[in-house]
Amino acid sequence: MGNEIAKTWIRMFLVIGIYAFAISSSGDSIVTFNEMMYHPAADESTLEWIELYNQMSYDMDISRWEIRGGIDYVFPQGTFVPASGFLILAISPSDFELETGYANAFGPYEDHLDNTGENLQLMNNSGRVMDRINYRDCGDWPAAPDGSGVSLVKIDPNTASAEPENWAWSPQMGGSPAERNFFLPHDVINPMWEIPLIEETSPVWASVPVGDSLGTTWLETSFNHLGWLNGTNGVGYEVGTGYESLIHLDVKTQMDNIVQSCYIRIPFTVDDPSVFYSFALWMRYDDGFVAYLNGQEVARSNAPAPLTWNSGAAAGHDDSQAIVPEPFNISEFINLLQTGTNVLAIHGLNYGLGSTDFLIVSKLTATKLINEPSNKLVLKEMGSSKLVLNEISSAQSGTFRVELMNCGNDSISLAGYVLTCAGAVNGEYIFPPEMLEPNSYKVIDATAMGFHPLAEDKLFVYNPDRDTVMDAAVVKK
Repeated sequence: MGNEIAKTWIRMFLVIGIYAFAISSSGDSIVTFNEMMYHPAADESTLEWIELYNQMSYDMDISRWEIRGGIDYVFPQGTFVPASGFLILAISPSDFELETGYANAFGPYEDHLDNTGENLQLMNNSGRVMDRINYRDCGDWPAAPDGSGVSLVKIDPNTASAEPENWAWSPQMGGSPAERNFFLPHDVINPMWEIPLIEETSPVWASVPVGDSLGTTWLETSFNHLGWLNGTNGVGYEVGTGYESLIHLDVKTQMDNIVQSCYIRIPFTVDDPSVFYSFALWMRYDDGFVAYLNGQEVARSNAPAPLTWNSGAAAGHDDSQAIVPEPFNISEFINLLQTGTNVLAIHGLNYGLGSTDFLIVSKLTATKLINEPSNKLVLKEMGSSKLVLNEISSAQSGTFRVELMNCGNDSISLAGYVLTCAGAVNGEYIFPPEMLEPNSYKVIDATAMGFHPLAEDKLFVYNPDRDTVMDAAVVKK
């Protein structure tokens, strides 16, 4: 038998350790999946819930956003996720309040989360996928949240939701709804600043093309925009009423009933790009755009393919949505930032030559740590003793055995620890008094345990107080 289970546990802590030296990839979106109780230990039909996290320092309006997949829910008008805060969606908000004391959960939602795995999407009110997760209870995903009483939690709320290595199980039973799952180095000693790189009052240059003579040269940092229209952020025109207060560089004469494209350049300066941790573009737009940072595309919406000098938007963007800043997480392109002058270039797109309005307003922000992160990790409710499932027999083995290992630095008294089986076979084994030294093993068989698990049954190891899941695994055929 191999030791893949122990490797999985150790790998989880290596991921956390690596974070302490170099902060890893950012999340898929500005608002992301952060925690879910997809299989409660009891009252499964009433105690399911999902937690969202707002990565930004602004309250985020998610009115009419939807969660689709195994469940379907549309957030009502006026729904906000607080800055660097949480939102809870519960299958039964009243039962959730009785269980946790938390009174502000949204819901109820239709259908149920699948215990073996689910593909969930968070979509904004324009139908764009803002975040996604395809969790499982096996493979690289932790098995503990599947019925043990703990939740599936993201280790760092600012990392990507789609990657299983970014997830673990909650240190405490019942999860940590509307609270941080773990305390990471920057939470303890490194508060973050959000730095505006481009503001809605920043100077901009714009040109309405009359041909393809510029090609893509206008996207480059070195391009000379001398002779372009110049003004303050907020490029567009309004024939009727609606956008007047947002437009500070009017291009009606150049665009209205003439062309649907507008080129915009916004230079900005960065002293030290290496200090930044995440990166976001905020756009008010009517009707579409493609954004470039120092010549490389970083974001787009309602843009056609191929994109030409006289392209129009592929679809309209309703005025009521256009005036609301829409976030685009572009942290994967943060390496494009350079010391000194940078340029955000935007190909603005209108929908139809006869359109009565056009708008492009952009804002660029980055977050930085005030100090360098330390390599000391602080985790809630987790000590130095690590008791893990190291080896498990196949379900078809004539003599079924389970091997546990002490992966910590301290001796563990096994007295009172509990090994449970849940699934087709249900059973429980309570360990008698015995010391397990660091890097030592303890083997028990089906005769001693009093049960023989079947394939796909779950094994959970609890501490003596049964308020922490030490490890979990799925029994294989």
